[in-house]
Formats: sequence, C-alpha cells, structure tokens
Amino acid sequence: MAVLKSKILSRFLGCSSLTGGQLENEFGVSRQAISCAVSELKQEGFNIVSHPRVGYEFIDDGDVLASEVIKLNLHTKTLGRDTLEVLKSVDSTNVHIRRSNKETHGTVVVASEQTNGMGRKGRSFHSGKGGLYMSVSLKPNISPLRLHFLTIATAVAACEALRQVCGFNADIKWVNDIFYGGKKLCGISTDASFSAELLELKSVVLGIGINMRPVDVTLCDHAISIEEIVGNGKFRNKLVASLLNNLESAIKELEQSEKEILTEYKKRVFIFNKPITVFEGNDEYLAIARDIDDNGALVIEDSTGKMRSISAAEVSIRV
Repeated sequence: MAVLKSKILSRFLGCSSLTGGQLENEFGVSRQAISCAVSELKQEGFNIVSHPRVGYEFIDDGDVLASEVIKLNLHTKTLGRDTLEVLKSVDSTNVHIRRSNKETHGTVVVASEQTNGMGRKGRSFHSGKGGLYMSVSLKPNISPLRLHFLTIATAVAACEALRQVCGFNADIKWVNDIFYGGKKLCGISTDASFSAELLELKSVVLGIGINMRPVDVTLCDHAISIEEIVGNGKFRNKLVASLLNNLESAIKELEQSEKEILTEYKKRVFIFNKPITVFEGNDEYLAIARDIDDNGALVIEDSTGKMRSISAAEVSIRV
C-alpha cells in the first residue's frame, strides 16, 4: 500500500484532478485498492476531495512532510537525491543516520517529531510534533581545521531559505542559532567523525531544527515559531527543499573559499555592539560583541576594554 500511495501522490502532484478509472488503469490495481490508498492519504492529512461519479481533486499537501512533495522544489545535484527519508517520529535524525549506516554524501532524513532531539554539545533539544527536524550527511572537501565554516555556511543557507519560502529576514546569533525578534527560531548542530590516520574528515552530519508552531513557554520562554511570525506554519516541504538547495550552493562556495560565505554571515549577525555573556570553559564573563574575524571567531571587547577573538565559547544576549 505504501508504494501505491506514493505513486498516487506523485500523480496528483502532476495533475490535481484524476478519476478512479485513470488511476486503476495506470497502476493495474482494483478500484477498491485505489479508494483505500486515497483514503489513507486523506487520513495522513493530505487535502484530497472525493467527488462521487467524478473522481478525486488534490487541493494541497496539508503540510504533511512527504519526499514526493519535497522533490518538486529540489534543484540539488546530490543532497537528497539518492536518499531522502521522511519519518513521522524518530528519537533523533542525527542518531538515525549514524545508526542506519547511511553516512554517504547527500543522505537526508526529515522528521515531524524527535523524542530525544540533540542540540549543540549533546544538549537536549525540544522537538515537539509538527516541527521540522532535518539531518544531512556530508563529506565536504574541506580541512578539519575549517569545519566550523560549515556551521557558518549552514546558518547562511537557513536564513536564505526562510527568506525565500516564508518571506522574512532572520538573524544569526554567533555561532549557530537563528533568531527573529530576539527569540530563537532555529538551531544547528554539527556532528563530525574523523580519520585519525589520515587526519581528515570522514563524514559530517548536520542537524537543523526549526520551530514551525508555537513552543510551550514552560519548556522555553525565549523561542519563536514561523507560525507566530507569519501567521502560517505550513511551509515544511518547501522549506526542506529550499534548505537543501541553498546548503548545496553554500558548500560549493565554501569548498572554494570561505570569504563570500563569511561576508553573508556577518550581514546577518545581530549581536554586534551589544552586551553579551560569554561562557568559555568554566569561565563566565561579560563583554561586548564587536565583529567576526577572518577565521569565523567572535571578536569581543572585555570589561577592561581589551579586544580579543573567541572560538571555543558560547554567548548569550544580555537584556
């Protein structure tokens, strides 16, 4: 039934109005099988109207994540082409890729819910139903010493996808969080494995989580969602495609030089000249964010007026 549903959905995406007879003849199955498959698609959330003695009318995807719909807007050469797996729920999309031994370049896993989502440095990441959680397996042609630029490139790609699909400009909080109106909208994690013998990257799994619908304030009081920003959170399939399109372009640029990516990144960083709290190892101190240097490190001015760059640290905005 899963294969038949996929075939029918693909036909609807090419022609919104179809009769049961057309589908029956095309796929060589009974009218009852067609009816059951269409009913299951409706139950999953796809907006399909049945017109007695006329046929079926496909209205829209109902914001149901589906590889068939994602691929309509996918223009990549490798990302999401060979393996694009869509799950209703998973413990973690990053863990799922590692566990499934699907760490080939371009493998993508997308889920509506994570039951054990992981953020940066292994922290728990709230990943409730109806969100957008995606992991991408990569084998980029970059040095391990430039790995942090991949996070920077992903942040730029995410901002561009949000602009293209949802129509608003998002901000970046160094190093890997996407904000809007001072609240967190999207998180990015980078999970890399290395070859000790060859001193090179074996693979990287990028994790991207976007709040599509409002987050319970008891779980996080500084989050915002796409639904709250634009009044509609039903962009998930187009967002996945746009994220992958922009990510592939950003990686291609990065493999040549990080200069253009860093320029685009700095345009979107919103904490410059603002007071921040820096968490560096076991130390916590106050500073002013001033710039991003050529290595992607944050340039800060500490309480003594001294300027320096930090890379292995985290920052929060002081209100």
